[in-house]
Amino acid sequence: MAALLAEKRGYEPVILHEEEPVMCPSLLGGLPGLPLNYFLDAAGFPLEDPRFYHSLSPSMVFLGERWQLLGVPELRSGFSELERVRWMPGFPAIQESLIPELFSGMKQEMSRFQFPPDFTTKLFSWWHRYRFRRHERGLRSLLASQPPPLEEWLSFLEAMKPFLGLFADSRNSVFSVRSLVALLNGWTSYPNEPLLYREVLKVVHKNLKKSVREWGGSPFTVRMEGRRKGVFIESQGKGERFDFLLDLSGENEVPLGIDRWEWRVPESLIPDVWPLQFLTPSRNGIPSVLFQGRSVGEKEIRYQVTVRRSGEEKKGGSPLMNLEPLLLRGIPRSAVLRELTPPDPILVYSDELPKNGWRIREPYLMTMGPIQRILDPTRLPFLTDDWIRQLFYVLKFR
Repeated sequence: MAALLAEKRGYEPVILHEEEPVMCPSLLGGLPGLPLNYFLDAAGFPLEDPRFYHSLSPSMVFLGERWQLLGVPELRSGFSELERVRWMPGFPAIQESLIPELFSGMKQEMSRFQFPPDFTTKLFSWWHRYRFRRHERGLRSLLASQPPPLEEWLSFLEAMKPFLGLFADSRNSVFSVRSLVALLNGWTSYPNEPLLYREVLKVVHKNLKKSVREWGGSPFTVRMEGRRKGVFIESQGKGERFDFLLDLSGENEVPLGIDRWEWRVPESLIPDVWPLQFLTPSRNGIPSVLFQGRSVGEKEIRYQVTVRRSGEEKKGGSPLMNLEPLLLRGIPRSAVLRELTPPDPILVYSDELPKNGWRIREPYLMTMGPIQRILDPTRLPFLTDDWIRQLFYVLKFR
């Protein structure tokens, strides 16, 4: 999809990909005019197409000190006041005060990404970029003061941060609060992986023709030409020169520290009222765990179990130990989990590249001259508007 966007923005992309489909992240966002929605529209696979995406409602349950259910729009009008306080504390205030603040600046910024530049659009592009950065700084200051509507959600925001690819000590809370608002409003979907992957490949082969190459398993070495005038990519003695490289295949320089498993559960053992996606906080030395389930046929649910460990947390014990007994309903805590190992690297960067030459643009993008590296989204549980925004930042019109 990134290659399809690049082609529409004036590039002549050569795409190197694996034929084996991977488990896609859930899509966290989808307001019209925001990056995720605009990206899927531009790629030709809009979020509104039910063949490719399945919306989650409710979107998640957080098993914190008080269980909190997120994203139940069809039930909001029927909630009693006690239920509102229990399941979605501070929701009206968050809707009224934070939603406009969190997304208005991003909508304005997206307007500069939507048209090929001329003198007028370049002038307005500078102005939109300036306003967006000023707006984001204002948001950081606002959220750093912990406004009252968010007080009930601080433990959730801390638990979610690792699964958004954010550093534990990151002071920028804008990304995690945007994810909270998306989940509260039910803006989360799962891709229909096999169908979506097949259809995207068909369009890519049709539009890019001979510029689509399947990766054969041997890593490619990346080195820079003199004065950063281009990128040379070679494997097994053969190579090509490019003027621009967009790498979506790795973790960047700071490892995520994410462990992942697959857990298959008989559908009859999971209560119907529970959403397929739930998050447990850190307890008793066991780190936060995110469970994301997808139906497999009619009798089984496949959960992706994601843990991001820090040095202070114990490495022993099953991620299932942190689940509530009500959810397990007789499933043994020693149930078998199949570990999902990260894929082999496609690109290896030459030792000739300066180690201090990378510019880190928190939290997903690193740049060095003509090389742009964005964190592989399939290594994250969620694909967000903030990740897609970095993609638009890199793929300017040519």
